[in-house]
Amino acid sequence: MISLTKEAAAQIRQAAEQSGAGNMALRIAARVNDAGMLEFGMGFDDERGNDAAVDSWGVTLLINEQSAPLLDDVTIDFSEVAPGESRFVFMKASASSCGTNTGGGCGGCGGGSCGS
Repeated sequence: MISLTKEAAAQIRQAAEQSGAGNMALRIAARVNDAGMLEFGMGFDDERGNDAAVDSWGVTLLINEQSAPLLDDVTIDFSEVAPGESRFVFMKASASSCGTNTGGGCGGCGGGSCGS
């Protein structure tokens, strides 16, 4: 099951308020790219019929059935990755490294750039 850290949830709630998406959930998507690497994306969205909805620290996460197997055991954190640079980091428990957000939404949620 996918989860957020407390820090990531706080950042997502702040971004939702700043962007006027307070009534929307956060859609998380994953895919394997042509190079065989796992890519993640996220953005605010409304729930659809075949979505799985997961609550983590008071944030509703929406996962479609194609992304669900790729997001199993993933934790999303918001942390400093370099001095003065913070971002969302996707950590998969079964992988030797973690990924970062690579598209579709929230690379810099601190600036309220989340979109559906």
